[in-house]
This record gives sequence, C-alpha cells and structure tokens, in this order.
Amino acid sequence: MRLPADLALIASIADDLAAGIWVATVPEGRFVYANRAFEEIMGMGGLPTVAAGDYAEPYGIYGRDGNLYPESRMPFVRALEARTTVVVDDIVIHRRDRSRVYVRASAKPMVDDAGEITHIAIAFFDITREAEAELARTRAELRFGQVLANAPIVLFAFDREGMFNFGEGRGLSRVAPNPSALHGRSVFETYANVPEIVDNARRALAGETVSYVADIGDAVFDTWLSPMRDEAGQVVGATGVATDVTDRHRVEVQLAQAERLASVGLLAAGVAHEINNPLSYVMGSLEVLARELSLGPSTANADSARIIEAAVRDAREGAERVRAIVRDLKLFSRVQEHKPTAVDVRASIEAAVGIAHNEIRHRARLVMDLAPVPAVWADKGRLGQLFLNLLINATQAIAEGAAEQNEIRVATRLDASGWVCVEVKDTGGGIAREALPKIFDPFFTTKAIGVGTGLGLSIVHAIVVAAGGRIEVDSAPGGGSTFRVLLPPAPPAKESKPASVREPATTNKRGTVLVIDDEPLILKVVQSLLAPEHDVTCEPRAESALERIVRGERFDAILCDLMMPDMTGMDVYDGIVEIAPKQAEAMLFLTGGAFTQRAQEFLERLPNSTIEKPFDASTLTARVRKLVG
Repeated sequence: MRLPADLALIASIADDLAAGIWVATVPEGRFVYANRAFEEIMGMGGLPTVAAGDYAEPYGIYGRDGNLYPESRMPFVRALEARTTVVVDDIVIHRRDRSRVYVRASAKPMVDDAGEITHIAIAFFDITREAEAELARTRAELRFGQVLANAPIVLFAFDREGMFNFGEGRGLSRVAPNPSALHGRSVFETYANVPEIVDNARRALAGETVSYVADIGDAVFDTWLSPMRDEAGQVVGATGVATDVTDRHRVEVQLAQAERLASVGLLAAGVAHEINNPLSYVMGSLEVLARELSLGPSTANADSARIIEAAVRDAREGAERVRAIVRDLKLFSRVQEHKPTAVDVRASIEAAVGIAHNEIRHRARLVMDLAPVPAVWADKGRLGQLFLNLLINATQAIAEGAAEQNEIRVATRLDASGWVCVEVKDTGGGIAREALPKIFDPFFTTKAIGVGTGLGLSIVHAIVVAAGGRIEVDSAPGGGSTFRVLLPPAPPAKESKPASVREPATTNKRGTVLVIDDEPLILKVVQSLLAPEHDVTCEPRAESALERIVRGERFDAILCDLMMPDMTGMDVYDGIVEIAPKQAEAMLFLTGGAFTQRAQEFLERLPNSTIEKPFDASTLTARVRKLVG
C-alpha cells in the first residue's frame, strides 16, 4: 500500500519500534497497516482479506487456556465498543513455525475531525519472558502449596508481641482446626501449658536461633525458630518451621523399649544370679525357722531364740535384696512416653549398676566416683537405659578372664559451664578411628554377630539429645574408651507455699478394711498384718467386692490389687466412684508393677494411692492407719 510522503515517514519510524503496530478500518476491521515488529511478533504480516469477526484462526490468536481467542473479546471489538483505549494481556500467538509468543495488546480508537471513529490502531508487545516467569512462579507456588498440603510441616511466624500472623501446613491440623485459627492469637497464651514453646519463643524474640522438640497434645514437633529483623537489624518477630515427627517418635519409643528389654535380656543370667543368691538364704533361713519351730516349746531355749532371730533377720535381708533388684528391673522394663522430670543422676547410675553388676564383675573391677551433681531434666526410665547401655557397651569391650587387670570407672562431676558430666571409662580394646564417626548410627556395630543389637549407642545418642545434652567419645585401638555424657541441670523447682491447713494426726482407731486381691496368699498375709488393729474382710474376686459396695457396705479403707485378670483395680475404682464416691477416696492400690499404658496413666493420676509390692509391714499398717484415722 502506498502512503502519502508524511505517512511514509511515520511508517519508516514505526518500523523501528519494538512494539508491533497494526491498523484496521472501522467498522469492517480490514487491515490497513502493520510495521516490521508486528510481522516479527505474529510470524506473519497483515492479512488484507481478513476482517473483524474472523481474526483468531488466520492470525493464530489463542487464549492462555489453549483455545482460540473469542472474537467478542478481541482488542479491536472491545476498543470499538468502549470508544476508548483497552488493554488485553491474555493473548498467545501460535505462530506457523509452532513457536508461542505471549502478547499484551493496547487498542486505541482513531477519530476524524467530526469525532467519528475511522480506524482502530493496536500496539502488540511481546511479554513472553514476563508471562513465562509468572507461569513459573505460579507453578512454584502451586508446588509449594502441594508440599504444604501434603508434607507434615508447619510454617509459622509471629510478631514482636508474640501474635501469630502466619501459619500454614498440613501439620497444623494436629494443633489447630484451620490455618486461620492461629492468626491474631498470642503464642504465649495459646501454648501457655507447653513450656518448650513459650521459653524458645522468648529466646527467638531476644535474637537467638533455636531448635527444640515440642510435645503438643498427642503430637510431637521438631521445631526450628529464628528471629526476624528489620532493615535496622532490630528483631520484629520470629519465623519458624515445625516438622511433625509424631510417627517417628512412636517408632523411636518402640525401638528404645525393644533395646531396653534386649539389654535386660543380655543380662538375664546375671540378674537371675543376683536374685538366686538372696533367695537361697531366704529359703534356707525359712527352713531353719521351720526346723526350730517344729521342735516345739519344750525345747525352746536361749540358743533356739537366737537361731530363730537370726533366721528371720537373714530372710528379711534377702527379701530386701530381691525387692531392690526387682525395683531396678521395673525401671528398665516399663513402657512409657517421653515424660521429663527432675532426675537424680546418681540414683539412675546406681540402678543401672544394680542390673549390670554381675556381668561387670566377671570382666572388670567397677570403680564408682559419684560426686554430688544437680538433678537433670530427663525421662527417668530413658536416663537409666542410657547408663545401662553405656555399662553394657563398656563390659562387652573387655574380654572375659582378666577381671583384676581391667577396670570400668563411672564418675560424675560438674563441667566448667555448670553442666552435669557423667563419664563411663573402660580399659577394653577401644574403637578404630574410622569407626568412630559411625558408632551412633542405628544398627552399626563393631561387635561379633549375636553380641548386641546395633541399636544401643544410637538410642544413647537419641536420649542425650532429647534431654538437651551432648555426648563425646575418646577412644583408640588398645587404649580403651571414654564416653562422656553432658546434660544441662534441671531448672530450679518452684517454691510452694506451706499448707495453711494442718493435716489431722494419725490415730489408732480400729477400723473396717476391705482387701481385694486374686492371690490368696496376699490376702492371707495382709489379713495377718492388719487383723490386730482392724476388722478385715478379704475378697479374692473384684466383682464380689463391688457387689458389697452396691449392697450398702462401707469401709474405712479399701486395699485393692491394681492388675487382676477378670476386673482390674482401675475398673473397681471406676465402679465405686459411680456408686459411692466417698468410698473411692478410701482406696489404696497394691501394685507389683503398672505394665500397661492405662495403668501407668491411672497411677500418675492418683500418685499417692499406691503401695508397691513387695511391701513391708510397717509401711502397710501406717498407710491403713492413716486412712482409718
């Protein structure tokens, strides 16, 4: 098409523009002019034979959904209807060479002197890079959203005052009904009963990056928290990520329990030996008693009295030794969740030594250097397992047959920073340098097949980390090993105000006592111990005992076995609470061990209502006397 001289000049200038220019007549929409950039963007020049209503297919104009662009939404049509400039940025040109160009089109009506629209001029801009970047960002956001929706994590943030302003992630469903449930709430109020969260939130707002494990209800989260700063470096809040490790935690608890039982299993022969020794003189002393008593009163004399007195004393001493061993075993066999308390480190070490002593004495001298140290904040059973595993590890590092030439030394002290340090040192074969980095890996072991499970040291490491501590190892082949456990001391206990109400004094009032136990000999001995002071009724069946309460019988004290085959002591308690709540307050539970989760939780709920079997007469009579009085 030939243009007047001035228009030819304009066209030559337009050819150098980056924007593609296309002009069409109104109302037909027939092509008038296109510059070079239009041809480059579209992959073709203007089409004189194409008119309005038929632009999409000839020019290859599509939407971002992949369909032909609707004619009613074409820039030409919209500018003509609006009689003003319109911008459209969702056009994709499918060029004949199969390439794609994302386009933003700006359509402007052109008017004559009378104000009538004569042409529509459209500028096309190539926004492919911008559009692809936006698509990539959208895809990334979508993938990120899918990760948050499926990964067991929580991303969260709170401001300087501790008010949550962001919270997303599937893990949030464990602690809140929906993401918005946290928004605008205070971390300090929402989790006031979770000290780990509150304390570490304060540390983050003070400028510290922290990581910790938080128990929230039935869920366990491995959490990382970092301060958020403004341009001046001032802390304006904190951001964090919490990973839901509840399932992993349960597996770790099960593995720890398996390893704990395996540890005791490895020492089973030694434990049996430790029990059989005192049992031997318990039974021997009872035989002596039986012999002396069978001679009858006619032969009684001072020598016989001394023999009987000594036999009773020896039998009681042996029974006490057996009770101490069983008490230590219960510490390691109990299934429990991670429930940290202030734990006496030396008592835990002594319990572990009590279990491992027989195994140790056949391989080495045991030297105890237990200096006074503060309590540590840890799970009592797990801490005992930690020391038992280290003692077993030290014992198995020493060959049998040279006990006098070898030593296992256990020492406690405070380090320079005030942390509790426990060292277990042996004179065994040591550990190869290349094996040292792997000794805490699960199932890695340097021991012979059949010796150990390969889990002992990995569980030791997990227990130490869970208690907020660290473990160090010094070892060399032929030079023995030293395992050094460092644990932070427990926070000081809050002072409690003395009770203002004086507890009533215990009296020797004669009372009525109901004893429930499925073991006839337990009933017999309890009745024998209590009968001089009280009227005692024995029931071997829990159901029959409960029927007595239903019929209206009332007792000053009710002694009930916790674990019975048909109806447990917990069931009896629940039944009595419904029938006669005041009678439930008079209950005292006799327990040889709470070996179910329900029993453990029950005893934790009623911590002052138990007597551990085997019990002694003074403890039993004093507790019953207090209830009756």
